[in-house]
Amino acid sequence: MRILQLVTRRQYRGAEVFASLLSTGLAERGHEVAFVGLYPAPETELTAPGCSNQDLGGNAGAKFSPKLLRTLVRYYDDYRPDIIQANGSDTLKYSVALKLLRPSARVVYRNISIISQWIRSSLQLRLQRWMFGRIDYVTSVSDESRQDFVRTLQYPEDRIATVRRGIDTEARLDRRAERERLGVDYPVVALVGKLSVEKNHRFLIDCVQRLGDRLPTLHLWFVGDGPMREELETYAQASGLKDRIRFWGVHSEIAPFLAAADALAIVSTVEGIPGVILEGAIQGTPTVAVDVGGVKEVLKDDVTGLLVPSHDLEAYAGALASILENDDLRRRLGEQARQNVRRDYAIDRAVTTFEQIYGDVLHQRP
Repeated sequence: MRILQLVTRRQYRGAEVFASLLSTGLAERGHEVAFVGLYPAPETELTAPGCSNQDLGGNAGAKFSPKLLRTLVRYYDDYRPDIIQANGSDTLKYSVALKLLRPSARVVYRNISIISQWIRSSLQLRLQRWMFGRIDYVTSVSDESRQDFVRTLQYPEDRIATVRRGIDTEARLDRRAERERLGVDYPVVALVGKLSVEKNHRFLIDCVQRLGDRLPTLHLWFVGDGPMREELETYAQASGLKDRIRFWGVHSEIAPFLAAADALAIVSTVEGIPGVILEGAIQGTPTVAVDVGGVKEVLKDDVTGLLVPSHDLEAYAGALASILENDDLRRRLGEQARQNVRRDYAIDRAVTTFEQIYGDVLHQRP
């Protein structure tokens, strides 16, 4: 098959990293794959080895760009993919617009979140239903997100499936070596992801502040960048934690930070299935997460991590402290998380599933 993997931008974020791994896995099986971003890649560009990697050069600030659509149509006409996989965000509207101009195009959409939490009006709901009515098939990252998608958009259940994330399950690093390399001799909690409002960084800062007397040497790492960075830096300083919170920015390799941390934090208000839970698990690092979205599908409380029922500061701070103060608990949860991911989330399984979905969609072509 000739496959176009379309992402918003070739950047190191969850949806795009999975799309790059999937692209590489498909290429290794003999498929011709193009890994293409709508917008210019950042300086730390994400690539898919074995694939064509390029960008269409669109303007990310535009609500809809006819120029970018023309560029996408020209690319489609030149490349002639059998299947387009649109991976979240702005790829939806441009893929739907492409299908209006090229009705023979076949599009599989990757739903990465809880769609009901992003719909703000009846007009937006009608628009989403209209657009998805033109998509050939949808995959969701979790059962929770799939059920929400069907319920919210009244979407036919025979055109959507749960396909969980897949990762490189052999990418384990040496924890002691990474801590030494990063100069870590204190407990660390890491939050990996875009510095944006739904990731709820302020909540985690408040938790660390609350643990000040109990864990006075605890440090907090934010790995990633985004529109809230300046605001969060100001908030950290006002909280008296400036010296114990580090903003690492965007890195092409996050495994060293995951290996060096004592625990990972998920405190988002909206999530599908956070890939960082799986990536941390491979390093033997457990996650403390608020039960939101599809998190509970990949994190089993007191088995592969700790799950807090709601955004309760006291409860979440207590869960963090229990892992940071108990090395045996941390090691047990981390090892069980690693075994769970190696068994259920290898990238090869996801590649096989997508191959089958692409084949079914092409078989149904009129």
